[in-house]
Amino acid sequence: MAGGFIAFRCSNYENTAEREQFRTLCKQLRRKYYKSENLCFLIANYNIFDSEFDAILVKNDAIIAIEFKNYGGKIKAVENGEWTSNGTPIKGGSRKTVYQQARVNHASLRNGLKELGINSEWIKDLPSIIVFNKLITLENRLSNKVQSWLHVTDNAHFIEKIEDITCTSTDMSNTEMLDLAIKLNLNSFIDKDLSSIFTNDEEKSKEPEPISDVKTEVKKDSSVPEESKSVNSTENVADSSNLTEYDRFTPNHIFSLRPNQIFVFGTDKWGSQKYGAAGLAAKKFGAQIGIIEGATGFCYALPTKGFTIADLQSAVVRFKEYVDGNPQLTYLVTPVGCGHAGFRVDEVSALFRDFITYKNVMLPKVFIDEYAKMPEISFNEEESVSDQPEISTDESDTPIDKLIKYLRDKGIHFNESGPFAIKDEDGNVVAEAEIGIESEKRVFCPYNIQSANAFRYRGYTISDPQDYMSSNSEK
Repeated sequence: MAGGFIAFRCSNYENTAEREQFRTLCKQLRRKYYKSENLCFLIANYNIFDSEFDAILVKNDAIIAIEFKNYGGKIKAVENGEWTSNGTPIKGGSRKTVYQQARVNHASLRNGLKELGINSEWIKDLPSIIVFNKLITLENRLSNKVQSWLHVTDNAHFIEKIEDITCTSTDMSNTEMLDLAIKLNLNSFIDKDLSSIFTNDEEKSKEPEPISDVKTEVKKDSSVPEESKSVNSTENVADSSNLTEYDRFTPNHIFSLRPNQIFVFGTDKWGSQKYGAAGLAAKKFGAQIGIIEGATGFCYALPTKGFTIADLQSAVVRFKEYVDGNPQLTYLVTPVGCGHAGFRVDEVSALFRDFITYKNVMLPKVFIDEYAKMPEISFNEEESVSDQPEISTDESDTPIDKLIKYLRDKGIHFNESGPFAIKDEDGNVVAEAEIGIESEKRVFCPYNIQSANAFRYRGYTISDPQDYMSSNSEK
């Protein structure tokens, strides 16, 4: 079983200090877990139960909520009133105080994980850490009860702090941690440049393996590919026992969508979007009322209630064409038509059978259970990952770090404070990227596919940091 460190970046941070702090902690964790048999995750900017976390750390014996603070010096931590840094009040994010922010996030993480069906033993104790970006001396006035779950440290002592934190009721194997990552919909957010894992004891003397290779070995991080493929039903016939390896189930509880994810739901003949998955699609994911089929908001509607199974079959064919034409997206298919519409699971699941080999389509477990009853099912051969980019295995800077240094050395003006963004005529942000060079109409690392498309539409070139530096050096 693989061990090591995996960084997940669900979205980028709004300011430079948070981005730099995340990279700093990732580098420390990568060093700590290099050649380790244990696994560790650091998840950036994760939303759960209507709360956004700067980071969540998952290790075998703890799940830890983390908040970043860009302060240092003498820190006074209190339960009532403002925390201060050298006498200056410290902001508590969207809450009035740091303690209030930590308390709300602490409750949200427990409630969110509980609704996802996470093992109740693992969430009995959920520690939190406030991590300061600069060296601190701490005047801790928190009560003993609060100190039992709320910890305070700085970047320089971060590893020591997480080593001290263990939860006796939390005892996850590496496999269970990977299952947790899947339930949290993290598959598509691996930051390969900041991660480092290996697969067995014999490889401890070697450099850590690239994440893309481990996907084949562990079969847990393969739910989001570079592109989807069509299925040839005559190739590579496998018996239904292979379905036990299917790991791309649509979660039972979906709180939010990640960039590039599409919520697939069934609606009625009026497109009223009132109940069940349709109600969720309209309330949270932008589905428009009156749309009975096709892309709407961050969703895709299929006609179910008030329609025939033949109508749904035709719509699924068109949905397949849409998926083939948009392989950059990941589709979360719900059990469409199996609730209020009254269709049987076996007849609906049969319509989606071709998607079993689409690695960017997640199917509900009830569909997979139906396929397991069938005598045979078609699979593509495992995709080759030998041509996937390898992650950096040394402790040098990431490509973005190197690009920032390069631009500074060359005197090229770029956004040094916060993300590079463009706005529409009303002042609304329509696209963001990690780095942008306005004079060249060039951006690096757009936050999501919507941002990438918006930049291209406005004439920007999207470049790879390493390719850019190499091509300029040759001039």
